[in-house]
Amino acid sequence: MKPVLRVAFRQLRALAPIITVTAIAFGVPTAQAETKIIHGTVFLSSTDWAEFVADAKGYFKEQGLQVDTIPTRSSAKAIQQLAAGSLNVASSGMPDHLRGMAQGAPLKMFLNQIGTPPYAIFSKSSIKTVKDLKGKKVIIGGPKDVTRYYVETLFKQKGLEPGSYDYVYAGSTSNRFAALESGGVDAAILLPPFSFKAQQEGFTNLGNVQAALSDFPFTVYSYNTDWAKMHRKDLVGLAAALIKGKEWLYDVKNRNEAAEILSKVAKFSMADSLANYDYFIKDVKAISRDGSVSEASYQKMMDVLIGWGDMKAPIPPFSRFYDVSILADARKLLKK
Repeated sequence: MKPVLRVAFRQLRALAPIITVTAIAFGVPTAQAETKIIHGTVFLSSTDWAEFVADAKGYFKEQGLQVDTIPTRSSAKAIQQLAAGSLNVASSGMPDHLRGMAQGAPLKMFLNQIGTPPYAIFSKSSIKTVKDLKGKKVIIGGPKDVTRYYVETLFKQKGLEPGSYDYVYAGSTSNRFAALESGGVDAAILLPPFSFKAQQEGFTNLGNVQAALSDFPFTVYSYNTDWAKMHRKDLVGLAAALIKGKEWLYDVKNRNEAAEILSKVAKFSMADSLANYDYFIKDVKAISRDGSVSEASYQKMMDVLIGWGDMKAPIPPFSRFYDVSILADARKLLKK
């Protein structure tokens, strides 16, 4: 290097810290690495719609985040992987989160995902009422899955007691629909768009779960507490981006774009995605708009788990299982 160039290079290197400080002071953007968050979900569907929106609209990027979503194919597996540390956050059925924490898993709930169960129960066309399922096979998510409670609650209201029918298990709604289509089971609990397909194919609609239950969360988010020790800011940013995504979804002028986003990620047809919007957002309002979990709904879920023998009374304090501070700080962040 020539002497003049060497001097110029040394001078420029000496000025580098000053240039950086000046750029920050005057608001000049500087490159920052995004924090990657690995999120586990049962399968890519309408339940994760707010996340798909947050990614597509750049809300995660605004918080310096890159969120990678991994389908686990069952709610229990999502919690197992979260507890093992292979996931940073997971969204799945609330009972599995509570059971995991009660058994000492390093995780904690922080955000409500689906606040109203958007399920419907369909049967073979030859079965006309719930009582016709006596002695028949009903497919649900698992022996201790939240779908079991949904089925038993709706069936009891219609006069059919638990034990009067047999269970078959499949973790994803697509597999449950396939079992119903093939004739392997007599009834199945389904999410859209498979509930729409069941209706179109002439299966009997035995009832919608949300009509039998209120203020009873379906899926929630939890974080791995070991990972969260170094990533609280990222958790708050994640919650803020998801709340922003929920608000965007509930603006009906975004219906078509929302359907396009869902179709692209979940591989639904545009017709199914539009029908999903009308059912999920307009009719049932399934996605929890404010993201909170009430203590009353927690008490209901704990009562279910005690009834199943998974928990013992007295019910632990809500604060043991749910971190209210993440959502509170996310709301503050959104107001800035």
